[in-house]
Amino acid sequence: GVMFVGEGPREFIVANGSRIEDNTAGTQGGAFYFDYPVGSATIANNSVVANNVGNRGGGTLFFKRGVGSVTVTGGSRVY
Repeated sequence: GVMFVGEGPREFIVANGSRIEDNTAGTQGGAFYFDYPVGSATIANNSVVANNVGNRGGGTLFFKRGVGSVTVTGGSRVY
C-alpha cells in the first residue's frame, strides 16, 4: 500500500487533483490503512483514488477502528 497510519490524524484529505493509483497491499488497505479511528476522510477537487488492491479486502481505504464519514466531492473519483 501507499501509507500505513498508526496514530495520528483525525481528518484525512486527498485534494487538488491528486492521483493515488495502482497500489497493492499484502493484506488490507491497498492505498491507505488506518490503525486508529479517523473522524473524516475526504477525497476532493478532481482527485482520483483508483485501482488499488488489498489482498484481504479494503483495496482503497481500510479503517481498522472506524471512520466517522467519507466524502467524495468536487469531481473526484474513487474506484
